[in-house]
Amino acid sequence: MNGRNAVARAALLLAGGVLLVATAACRREGAQQPAAPPDVPTPPGDPLSPPPPANVAAPLRYHCDGLDFSARFDNDRVTLRAPGREYVLPQVAAASGAKFESGEAMFWNKGREALLEIGGKRYANCREAGAG
Repeated sequence: MNGRNAVARAALLLAGGVLLVATAACRREGAQQPAAPPDVPTPPGDPLSPPPPANVAAPLRYHCDGLDFSARFDNDRVTLRAPGREYVLPQVAAASGAKFESGEAMFWNKGREALLEIGGKRYANCREAGAG
C-alpha cells in the first residue's frame, strides 16, 4: 500500500503543480494593462465642445459663376452653406458622380467639378476651391 500511496501522492502533487502554473499564467495575462488611448487634440475654441464625429469630413469650398459656397459631406447627405442659406440634401441616384437633391436645391459633383441649382437658378462652372 505504501507504493500506491506514493504514486497517488506524486500524481496529486503533479496535478497541483500544473494547476498552479496555469493559474499563474492566467493572472499574468489578466494583469496586462490595456493600451493607452491615442492622444486626442483639443479642438480650438470651446474646450468643452466635443470633436466632430469621425465620419464627417471637413467642409470643401466651391466657387461658381456668381456664388461661393461650402459643402460638408456626411455619409449619404451633404450640407451646403451659401451666404444667408443652408441646405441639407440627401443623396439620390446618379448616373455618374454624386448627386444630392431635396426641395428647391440640387448639388451634383464629380471629382473637383460641381453643379448647383437653387430655386430654379443654375450656378455654372463650379469648382472646388484650390482646384487647378
